[in-house]
Amino acid sequence: MALQYFTYPFKTMGISQSYTGSYSHEKYSTGNRKDYPIDEAGSDTGRDYMYAPVDLVVEKIYGRGSSRQPNTVWLQTKNKVITPIGVCYVCGRATHMSDADIRNLKVGHVFKAGAKMFREYVDGGATGNHIHMTWGTGKYKSPGWKANNKGAYVLITTGSNKKPEQIFFRDKAFTKKVRSTQGLDFKTKPSKKTMYVSTGKSRLNVRKSYSTTSAVVGKLKNGTKVTVYCTRGNWCCIGANMWVHKKYLKAK
Repeated sequence: MALQYFTYPFKTMGISQSYTGSYSHEKYSTGNRKDYPIDEAGSDTGRDYMYAPVDLVVEKIYGRGSSRQPNTVWLQTKNKVITPIGVCYVCGRATHMSDADIRNLKVGHVFKAGAKMFREYVDGGATGNHIHMTWGTGKYKSPGWKANNKGAYVLITTGSNKKPEQIFFRDKAFTKKVRSTQGLDFKTKPSKKTMYVSTGKSRLNVRKSYSTTSAVVGKLKNGTKVTVYCTRGNWCCIGANMWVHKKYLKAK
């Protein structure tokens, strides 16, 4: 099964508030238990679609039909995906879409990669059309969120919450326009590369993460063919929880 890259889910990047935003997000990103939400307002003041960057499963729907509770949908990748920090499951939640856009949506529904999911809106009293979204590694964990010490309901997963620039690549062929980043720096979606281990007679340590202090999870013989999915500094991701130093790889 080919691994999918987790890419930014709007055709125009128009972030109106980052996770450090003093308007409403500081209580999420600075509390005891935190996540890192952004508000995406798309190309203008209208209602842009949010697209599925990979195959996503609907895990929970909240607020539909209520005027007081903001519509929220929890989404989890169907399989492990490629992110800037490695290969993993990703889970997140999106908020403020309209009742009409999720009227027939059901838990268990799979949005295929590239599918339109729902549009920005103001459900729950938002000021201006946008999608509030936050993401983390791992799988959905019931009930999907939990209040921190500042009263913000932050995402909970089987993994850990991550900043959006750690989760999303920007696919320039899809997200062609950047209107506002609010200072966030997203890596461009890379291309997979075929490389070969070059260590002479010794074996190459494969580590769980991108550090020489990370646990060794395997060893590769000289000449072994590997696929490099993404890089982080001097480290190359060759699979789920599998990193090697780039100086020991070469093209053939």
